[in-house]
Amino acid sequence: MKKILLVLSFMVLTQFIFAKQSFQVSMQSKTPTIDGIISVNEWQDAIWLTEFYQTSPGDNATPSEKTEIAISCDEKNLYLMAKVHFNNSGRSRNFHGSRDKIYTSDRIFFFFDTFGSNNQAYYVGCNAYGEQADGLIRQEIDPSIDLFYISRTADTNYGHSIEMKVPLKSLNYKSGKNVEWGFFIKRHICDGGEQITSFPVDRNGGNFYDNYAILKFASLPEKRNLKLIPSVTGIQSKTEDKISHTTQEDDDVQPELNLFFEPNSNLTFTATVNPDFNIIEADGLNIEINSRFPSWSQEKRPFFIEERNPFQTDMNIFHTRNIVNPLWAAKISGNYGKNSFFLLTAQDEDAVGERFDYSWQDEEDDAYFAFGNYKRQFGENESFIRIASALRSFQKYNNIVLNADSFIRYSNFMTQELQFTTSSNELENDNNSGYAFHSDIDINTEYIYLEHEQTGVSPGFKADLGFMYETDYHRTETTLEYHRSADNEDEFIHYLEFASTLNLKWDFACNDLQEVYWSPMLGMNTRANWNLWTGYEKIMLHWYEQDNWDWYQWISAEYFPTKEIGFTHLHVFGEGLYLWSDHANPQPYRKYESTLYLRPFSQLDIELKHKYHYLKEYYLARTAEAIVKVQFHKNFWFRLIVQVRNDDSYYQNKYTDSVDIYPLFTYKPNSKMSIYLGATGSEYEEMERNQTGNSNHDIYNESMERTTWFLKCSYTFDIL
Repeated sequence: MKKILLVLSFMVLTQFIFAKQSFQVSMQSKTPTIDGIISVNEWQDAIWLTEFYQTSPGDNATPSEKTEIAISCDEKNLYLMAKVHFNNSGRSRNFHGSRDKIYTSDRIFFFFDTFGSNNQAYYVGCNAYGEQADGLIRQEIDPSIDLFYISRTADTNYGHSIEMKVPLKSLNYKSGKNVEWGFFIKRHICDGGEQITSFPVDRNGGNFYDNYAILKFASLPEKRNLKLIPSVTGIQSKTEDKISHTTQEDDDVQPELNLFFEPNSNLTFTATVNPDFNIIEADGLNIEINSRFPSWSQEKRPFFIEERNPFQTDMNIFHTRNIVNPLWAAKISGNYGKNSFFLLTAQDEDAVGERFDYSWQDEEDDAYFAFGNYKRQFGENESFIRIASALRSFQKYNNIVLNADSFIRYSNFMTQELQFTTSSNELENDNNSGYAFHSDIDINTEYIYLEHEQTGVSPGFKADLGFMYETDYHRTETTLEYHRSADNEDEFIHYLEFASTLNLKWDFACNDLQEVYWSPMLGMNTRANWNLWTGYEKIMLHWYEQDNWDWYQWISAEYFPTKEIGFTHLHVFGEGLYLWSDHANPQPYRKYESTLYLRPFSQLDIELKHKYHYLKEYYLARTAEAIVKVQFHKNFWFRLIVQVRNDDSYYQNKYTDSVDIYPLFTYKPNSKMSIYLGATGSEYEEMERNQTGNSNHDIYNESMERTTWFLKCSYTFDIL
């Protein structure tokens, strides 16, 4: 009887600890001044939170440092305040960083589930300099959106203070009377990898949004917003062909117009005309000399980053990087209760037909893309069912994809994702169709994680707006993982993980086994700022009518001994196969990838990256990248990216060498104006090795040099 009472008492106590707290926000008649200085009685009418929990490395333990939070609002803005205490100021890490890249400094974040959906939330945060990081969090963190809000900080005798003002029109939210949001607060202390949260976190899996508390508003105003954002870009470019000794120069001025309209809190319409997206950002360096499929490139263009209703599936049928050169684009997104929808259409100017089919390799014409989805949430958690469709139209031929997918939470520790999609592809002399399916079951508890996936893609499947380049396969994959987090910060190992993954792949009809992949792995994060991971990979690849076995042993390390320096290193050795030879011949393989982080003072941030891939008798590929950021002021900074690539293919007797330089000066004097001044310098050489070994007799196939200067100015007009 005593045991039964003890169990019942424990269950009641657990429910009490993890029950959602609620806080009533009252409208402020006198709003705080956002200057970072906490004045007397300035926040007296706000909600105050002073009890916090260390959730990493501890398990809802007592934090090492004190944190105080206040939240208030008026009819236009949400006001946030934080008192960030340090008993020892030497623990504080305060480095300058660009937007969304403040992860090397101590920081604090506020999370708001503005529709009470229990499956998506905004986050806004800043570091000790008031430099911002924001985005959306769903199953993963997405920092790609940029919200407008004001953040100010001040040094104090206890550490530093933070004040933020978030305009309600910067958020999509549920309006009306008696509105409830979910909210959560997290503080990161880099020294020791400590995470401090406003509410307890249950480590036994489940929906993380269940850890949120409830923020209650008596009323929130209906949202109405109209913005026009015109831009103008001046471009001067020069291209020199060193083989033909010809030079081409081009000067151009391109206007651009963006429209942003929200008639109410539930609906958003966005349009762009003549956008010039590709100037500002540079993709990272990847080594692709022995890759079967193209590398994934993240979407960085602001228009195509969907804030309200993003679409993500395991089988990717919607990847907007396929819209390469949009002449115009428009999208509409809405939320009504548990229903949501998203529509997008765009015209891709002068698309190369070879992107869609080899029979169009010599053709160039405008392509039209369209995508739409409707989602219905059910239950009280993040479970949903969704339908979607994608279209690519080139000349008079269409590629159409229909999709249905769902996410189901069966319990706190068990979820399942299901997806089924079909395609129809029209060609000049033929029509193809196909289908694909995916199932993913996850079991996630405090110590055990089990995932089982089944994926199949038929031979005729094609999704031109997606990122699915492999067809005619059926794959099953199972991952079993044991993990343990520390109970308190005094334990040397803060996180420990053992995992094993087994992957089997057949042709779609399951007649021939094509691949086997097995990988055990061990890793740990330690109190001494060392993170160590190691693993082994055994791969069977059916290639050239025979089974070939590759193997790789790898180890990675990450260490930040001080706040001024840190490094990561990956070392791989084993035996691999060159995929583009005319026969199977596994050879010794080596790979080294390293990154050195240098922050000698708070205004300077340097990253030095190096990659080295070597397969005996076939190739040597190397890349080097330097990223230097100088932050003169939070609105005034300079960035320089230098990328060097060398690919030496012994098998093809070919050598390529390229250098790319991306200097960029950015000035944002206020929230409405942006000025970018930068350049792109590229030099590329490709040559054939002379068989005699005399480098003086190497033959240059291509030698190009291109320089582009640009100046872009944009201004935001708030009409409503």
